[in-house]
Amino acid sequence: MALSGSTLGQAIWTSLQVTFPGLATLYRANPDAGVGTHRPMEQIALALGMSTVSVLTTTAQHTSAIVGTTVGASPVTPNPFPAVFPGSGATSTAVKATLLSSLGWNGPAGSKVLDSLIQPALDYVVTNTGLLFAGAITPSGATMITTLAASPTPTTLASQISEAAQTTLLASGFFHLMDDPSQGLALELVKLLNAWSTGLMTMMSTLNTPIPVAPIGGAGGGAATFTGAFV
Repeated sequence: MALSGSTLGQAIWTSLQVTFPGLATLYRANPDAGVGTHRPMEQIALALGMSTVSVLTTTAQHTSAIVGTTVGASPVTPNPFPAVFPGSGATSTAVKATLLSSLGWNGPAGSKVLDSLIQPALDYVVTNTGLLFAGAITPSGATMITTLAASPTPTTLASQISEAAQTTLLASGFFHLMDDPSQGLALELVKLLNAWSTGLMTMMSTLNTPIPVAPIGGAGGGAATFTGAFV
């Protein structure tokens, strides 16, 4: 249970190849503009994977609130604790429908592309996200309920993921508009990165993890909420 940007990127790339056989043989290059040989969808998949995990593990936070009587200090075991995203399946279905609408992709191919991009990411995050806590939780109760922290907001996190992916793709030299280094990314690619990041963070907003915290004695008191990191 640990998030890996390269593993997530490869999962997305593999999903695309399964959906579109032969994709691995489709290369692009423009020697006259100094653009080397590359597979565009592979580069996009890897950029999304690395950017997502970088933001989740350095910026995103989770918050736990005590449920029950505060009775003392107790560690979280195991630490990191597996994250739970209730209803993530239904949420992912709604997310994909919303993204298709926002992108204006009406044909069957658009749905297949988006599904291949977003579903492996949702599956990977649901399966591998860990909630890290620093030290003992004081006070403790019968249970803590852990949710996505209010700050940074999901919207902010989505923007950071998209911006990081855009920076990575521009730095590769493969995705400048018209292969002109003075230009940014094509608008449609920016829209895709924004929509993808928003969809992932919408699903992560369903984080709702009950964590049993067995008291080890001592008096209660102090703050009843605790903030930690994702790993």
